Amino acid sequence: MLQQCANGGTREDLGAVARFDESYTNEAPTRPSLQAFSGKTLALPPEILMIGIATTEEVGHIDTFLRAHFTVSTPQVVTPPAPTLNDLSPDVKERGLHSIRLYKSFIRPLLPTCKVFHHAPVSLTHGSTSAAWFAMEFMAPNCEKGWVTIVRLGAGDRGSDGDVYDYVPRGLDRSMTYKVSSTTRA
Repeated sequence: MLQQCANGGTREDLGAVARFDESYTNEAPTRPSLQAFSGKTLALPPEILMIGIATTEEVGHIDTFLRAHFTVSTPQVVTPPAPTLNDLSPDVKERGLHSIRLYKSFIRPLLPTCKVFHHAPVSLTHGSTSAAWFAMEFMAPNCEKGWVTIVRLGAGDRGSDGDVYDYVPRGLDRSMTYKVSSTTRA
């Protein structure tokens, strides 16, 4: 297996990506990183883009951080010093283990074959730097199951985005019935 460090994405071109199995695209799910990730996945499959996980001191809101890492691509711990499991609080440890279980049992099996729908920031209504939201939808080819990741990117240039994101699914089959769940915690 060949892996490439993309230096935050500056070394990711089609020639380099064609020769490597994985590309380490960034070090944290921050506003510019998620915006760049959304644009890259217009041409590249998300399962080859590795997102590095920062230490818990750098994460901000833990649930948003975990969702952004474990639901859009292949997560990889790369930012030193990575804490040991014993260094984490019981709550953070359980939230992390929940995300790992969800990734292994649901997301990883679907990621290589799923359809990807870009809602924001790369969309018909916003450029990659102006939107206040990150939203990508992933759907199994048979439309039986999928997930969406929606993250508020911060105040930024909200424009008409406001504080509520109006998500309209694009991969659902109207003839099917779906069970909907959320990983959002109060």
